Amino acid sequence: DAQAGALAKKSFDLEEKRTDLKRKYFKKFSRVVPAKKAAQFFQIENQINAALDLQVAASIPLIK
Repeated sequence: DAQAGALAKKSFDLEEKRTDLKRKYFKKFSRVVPAKKAAQFFQIENQINAALDLQVAASIPLIK
């Protein structure tokens, strides 16, 4: 249980860092391109990340 909790915490921490980084770069992108274009970029990035996350998840066994 302790190991599962630690893995879950690490996963949540990494997701939080990823979100913080996206916010930071969305602000920067929005300064040089219209907000709509910046949002489209992040939508595409989210789709790519979802596909990658699915591949990784498929290769990791479920916790028993």
